[in-house]
Amino acid sequence: DRKNGAPWLVAVGFMATQSVLLWFAPSIPAVTALFETYSAIPPSATLLVAIVAGAATAWFGWEAGKPPARPARAVA
Repeated sequence: DRKNGAPWLVAVGFMATQSVLLWFAPSIPAVTALFETYSAIPPSATLLVAIVAGAATAWFGWEAGKPPARPARAVA
């Protein structure tokens, strides 16, 4: 689908990159240190950020999906 396929292609790219990174992560010291740092963040903070990001995504998606506003008709 050339018209609507770009977002799916971007998602596939992110997932492929994530898969490769996680496959080789144990052998890359910088990535291992990054994961160790991330694991020190309290789960409640991670959950709060995820909820806010999800709510923002839902809001902007909802707003983007609305039909364009119609101009008000002049009343004589």
